[in-house]
Amino acid sequence: MKKGMVLLTGFLLAFSIFVVGCGKESTTTNSIQLSVDDTNIQTGETITATIQGKTEPNAKVEITYDPVGMGYEEDIKKLETTANSDGNFSQDVDWQTDYTLIAKKDNNKSKKVVVTVTHSDAAKQTIDKNNTENEQNYKDNAKSISYQMLNKNADTYADEPYYIKGKVVQAIEESGTTLMRVNVTEDENGYYDDTMAVIYDGYTDAVENDIIEAYGTIYGNYTYETTIGGEMRIPGLNAESINIIK
Repeated sequence: MKKGMVLLTGFLLAFSIFVVGCGKESTTTNSIQLSVDDTNIQTGETITATIQGKTEPNAKVEITYDPVGMGYEEDIKKLETTANSDGNFSQDVDWQTDYTLIAKKDNNKSKKVVVTVTHSDAAKQTIDKNNTENEQNYKDNAKSISYQMLNKNADTYADEPYYIKGKVVQAIEESGTTLMRVNVTEDENGYYDDTMAVIYDGYTDAVENDIIEAYGTIYGNYTYETTIGGEMRIPGLNAESINIIK
């Protein structure tokens, strides 16, 4: 009797494993087609490029890329488009980087396809022209908005274009963002005073005591905790670019 019970228990256990295994197999995704017209494309004069391809009709196409280029998960951006009834899709992009595509429909998905986008000569000329115009605009605005005006209440000038040149007092990188304190007023002896916070969405090689210039928009009042537990309010800058001078 006990032997029969052991055999029955073993049979039921084997059957349950078979059922579970079949259940897992039934949820396995099947690969669907995904192809692109070109895996290496260039941006045009407007600094955009169009990724085009074909997949299953009405499938979703996810496009991920890393604009910072450091490989951190928190920096990954995602675009999404939908193929038409013929399976054709297109997506405009404007970063010079690798884009990873994957198509999904129901419980099925495709293999990944990588498209590399680079800037054409025409795009580079447009970028240089835009940078020159923007830099001059930032510098002109910085002349009309003094540090004393910002220090009084930087919130008044939030989102205004701005330019600073100064000495890095402290630089911290965390979760894809760089935060620096920079002294922006140089006296006749070469010493820097008047501290601003510089917030940059990305990483920079700038470290303490480097002289930098930064272009961006005024953040407003930035408050941080001091080493003795108090709070300090200083003007802030959302930097779009940071250049190390020395």
